[in-house]
Amino acid sequence: MKIVVTGASGYIGRHLVPKLKSDGHDLLLVGRSPEQLARLHPDCASCSYDSLEQHVRGYEALVHLAVHNNTSDADLEQFTAVNVGLLKQVFDIAASANIARFVYIASFHDQSGGDPYSVSKAEAADWLDQQNGTSITKIRIPAVYAETFQGKLSMVSKFPKFARPAVLTFARALKPIVAMDLVVATITRSLVEPHFPETMHVSDDVTGNMPYRIWDSILNASFVLVVVLGFWWLLAALWVAIRVTSPGPAIFAQNRVGLHGQVFTCRKFRTMHAGTVQAGTHKVTADSITRIGAVLRRTKLDELPQVWNILRGHVSLIGPRPCLPIQHQLIEERRRKHVLTIKPGITGFAQVRNVDMSDPKRLATVDAQYLVRKSITADIGILLGTLTGRGLGDRVRN
Repeated sequence: MKIVVTGASGYIGRHLVPKLKSDGHDLLLVGRSPEQLARLHPDCASCSYDSLEQHVRGYEALVHLAVHNNTSDADLEQFTAVNVGLLKQVFDIAASANIARFVYIASFHDQSGGDPYSVSKAEAADWLDQQNGTSITKIRIPAVYAETFQGKLSMVSKFPKFARPAVLTFARALKPIVAMDLVVATITRSLVEPHFPETMHVSDDVTGNMPYRIWDSILNASFVLVVVLGFWWLLAALWVAIRVTSPGPAIFAQNRVGLHGQVFTCRKFRTMHAGTVQAGTHKVTADSITRIGAVLRRTKLDELPQVWNILRGHVSLIGPRPCLPIQHQLIEERRRKHVLTIKPGITGFAQVRNVDMSDPKRLATVDAQYLVRKSITADIGILLGTLTGRGLGDRVRN
């Protein structure tokens, strides 16, 4: 395949180019200094951005790595000039040359940060979303590390070599990071796989990360102890209030889909009238909700009995919300995106972003984003969002 690579002299480019070359691809490297690119990769063609239009004809794909990184003290105008202006210039040239595939390396930061770097990257991603006629793939990555460390991970190089793996393990528990080999492999796949996703989030897997597992265990145990020992009186009061104000049991038991697609019995305070149809909440009418149930759902107090499910190992405090066995589309979307490889949760990444089960494909996509963002800082953000009322749970049908 004939591939154009911009920003080839950068951190990712220095690792990607040798891989693409060894795979037999014909490369055109683009940068501000073609002479430097020629010294780094003497067996590859190179050119400047100004002369790109004269060299790009006949190429099939373009990987855009050029970026003004967040390690710089530049202002918004300088970030925008490179991260937005240069992107538009390169994309327009690629589109005019009928390049079929455009691969853009985006950042986790541009979805949440308000700093100049994040703002410029978000503007660039939004602009790309509006373009048509070219197959565009966005690969979102956090801080990257290799045998050398740059940017926010440069502090790792201050530790002795024998200690660096442990430092990286703790760093991954705190925030998402990603190994260079995984970034390179993902970019390579995006170029050759015909049905590669339009957006791919990539980070190191946290499943076997011991510091994170300890955090998760402490978080779950703390929640159970606080609810059982500190709010037993509230549980009792709510149980009585539900029984007095509407006929039926106070605790509602319902089958839900959990880890690896296994069905378990989820227990919550009943918020709907007894006999309400078993369906996703978004398919249930508003008059099915009891008066006290509306309060419980708004305050999320109906979730408290799920401490029993935490004790049984069915759920965690934080994770994708478990769905009903009859919600086949959502189950299949989650299975396809590997969401069922982690325990469901009482609250989660999608819920604090007001994404509910009425849109199964979008929900599964956001759930999958949590898989790669899963970390101590992400969990704290979800907890704070839940406690401050962000996310109102699944909406009922009017």
